[in-house]
Amino acid sequence: MINQNKTASYCPHEITSLIDAKKKMSDRKFTTTIDTANFNLLISLLNYIDFPKLEKNYAVGWTDDQIALNYTYDNGK
Repeated sequence: MINQNKTASYCPHEITSLIDAKKKMSDRKFTTTIDTANFNLLISLLNYIDFPKLEKNYAVGWTDDQIALNYTYDNGK
């Protein structure tokens, strides 16, 4: 999640810790503050994307990579 106050947080899902492989990291949250230049660049890139024209799903030709991305923009779209 990226907020207008330049804070960002990430909550990993289904990723195991290298220290304790039995414990999932889903209960952990990583937070940071994005510097102004990078925040402005990120916002300009996000504004450039035509979200309504994006596909609902994407796939790759390999199987060892997992990621999910949910995005909310323009007051809840």
